[in-house]
Amino acid sequence: MSRKPRKKQKRNLSTMEKITRVVVWFMLLATLGVIVFQFAMTVMNYK
Repeated sequence: MSRKPRKKQKRNLSTMEKITRVVVWFMLLATLGVIVFQFAMTVMNYK
């Protein structure tokens, strides 16, 4: 895992790209979810 080969392997790159995209999308959705949740709680407390 710690080894970083200089030669780029297409199979590993494609797999890593898929994992990276999933992680990025998950982080974005989680962030948006937290913002929406906080906004909803603020509105509920305001009323």
